[in-house]
Amino acid sequence: MKLRIWVLEHLSYWVRKWVHLKLRFRGYKNISPFANIERGVRLDRVYPDAIYIGKNTGVASGAVILAHETVYREEHDIKMPRRKETRIGDRCFIGVNAMILPGVSIGEECIIGAGAVVSINIPPYSIVSGNPAKVVYRGIQLNDRHEVVSMFGSKLKIKQEKKVTSL
Repeated sequence: MKLRIWVLEHLSYWVRKWVHLKLRFRGYKNISPFANIERGVRLDRVYPDAIYIGKNTGVASGAVILAHETVYREEHDIKMPRRKETRIGDRCFIGVNAMILPGVSIGEECIIGAGAVVSINIPPYSIVSGNPAKVVYRGIQLNDRHEVVSMFGSKLKIKQEKKVTSL
């Protein structure tokens, strides 16, 4: 078991390098070589250079990151959709099947929950979840493995709906 873990840890560097080279070849020039992009992530193909992903950021399988709006058009070419830069900071984690909409900026050391639909800018050191995404916790600190090291902030109060127990 220890040998298997050692092999996987040492191969992950080369796998990450290969994924980064493929992304650079496809036009994603603003993604850090130290970002961990899993298989099955869907990145915007219309404007690949409008996606910025920082160092030591992990993007889980099934996540979608968009950088264009199809409703609005560019002024210089009305056939092309409007370009909106999407930025993800350093040491963030984007959960499984999360969706980052165009024009969103996510601060450093944030956690985006699984299935969240992020349509607003997210402040640094936050935990976000839901559809639409809302900040549920502020003031966290992450390490390079996306583990919460400390929570020096306060939990935000969320209104919970009362459950009907009888008819």
